[in-house]
Amino acid sequence: MSVKTLPYFKWYPADAETDEVFRAMSDAQKGFFLRCLNQSWLNNGLPSDLSQLAKSMYVSPAYLSKMWKVVGLRFNIERDGRLYNGRQEEERSKAIQKSESATNSVRTRYERRSNEPLRAYESEYVSESGSSASEGEKESEKKGNFVPPMLDEYWHAFEVACAPMGAGSQDLKEAWEIYWQFMDSSVRQKAIEGLTARADNPDDPVWNGLPAGYLKGKKWERTPKPPRTNGRARESVLFPRVEPEPETDQERAAREAAYVAHLEAERKFAASGGKP
Repeated sequence: MSVKTLPYFKWYPADAETDEVFRAMSDAQKGFFLRCLNQSWLNNGLPSDLSQLAKSMYVSPAYLSKMWKVVGLRFNIERDGRLYNGRQEEERSKAIQKSESATNSVRTRYERRSNEPLRAYESEYVSESGSSASEGEKESEKKGNFVPPMLDEYWHAFEVACAPMGAGSQDLKEAWEIYWQFMDSSVRQKAIEGLTARADNPDDPVWNGLPAGYLKGKKWERTPKPPRTNGRARESVLFPRVEPEPETDQERAAREAAYVAHLEAERKFAASGGKP
């Protein structure tokens, strides 16, 4: 699978900071380790020959030897002359499976009613000869379902995420034709994540407008609006409310004793006729 299909890999800070080898690295070694992870992801591993590795990382053999004493502990899988990081390869396998599953789902969803094989990555909705869309596409649009003219594994997820907007077929078609088909896959993923992250907060401005306006304004880059408070005053950011610590048994006993003493003093004062 190409780098364009998998433009990024997952990074888990908690797992990194609890790994003994990673924690033992100096700041310079951690930086070099991250560079090695990037190169390994983009090039399907690192050269097992250290001289070739030094060239690919643009460092001297002496510098590589110094760094590799620790960094190399996390590239301990060797296969076909390449070195791999085990955790990264697990994430690569998961990402490939997820991508293939999404592609198969799109194929199934947009399969023509006539069982005609789906023309993957068809370049134009209307062919150069001027012929119109297929009967299956026309019938799908009549039912209110916009069918994109080319295969896109992200489109179905975006369409589902747009459902709370109340977007119709024409709205989705406009979003596709003006913006979506020209967007990079990484930007498409961010757009979907921006919608799903705010799904439980319908008063967020991200829901104002239609899919085309959402894509035009890059609303996934905006700071999320705080969730509704059901009439309660919003908590101050500068002076947040601090919950009092629970009272201990000793503190409660002292408070009750002081209250009893206060009542006794008032009783004596009243009995004396108000005289001290």
